[in-house]
Amino acid sequence: MANDFSNYGTVLASVSGSSTTTLAGLIKLDAPAVKNPKIESTNHGSGGKKTYISGSLVEIDDFKGTFSFDTTTATTMYNACTGGTLGTYKITFPNSQSWQFTSLVTEFQPEGSDATSPELLQYSVTFSPSGSMVIT
Repeated sequence: MANDFSNYGTVLASVSGSSTTTLAGLIKLDAPAVKNPKIESTNHGSGGKKTYISGSLVEIDDFKGTFSFDTTTATTMYNACTGGTLGTYKITFPNSQSWQFTSLVTEFQPEGSDATSPELLQYSVTFSPSGSMVIT
């Protein structure tokens, strides 16, 4: 199909003004779920069927990124977590579509180490988006 793309090559970057800095070592990125919660609007005139309206309070769920341990990016993500300030981030997919959003980094966790089964040193970061997402 002409519109199918591999997810390989997805990039996560931090955005500051007109400057975009790719966050190095991205291994896995869980896509954020965008939700528009419903409100039940069932009444005696709804013919015995439940009805709903939009809650009009759109929410973007927390999501996680896993990175190989690159000192510069790890320090940036650690500082974002401990600093507690909102940052702007951008996910760019291989088909050139991008999602830009403002988020807190609410968790920074180095992965465990096992001397009997050595693997790539990694850490994970949890993003908690705030506000809307711009899709281009």
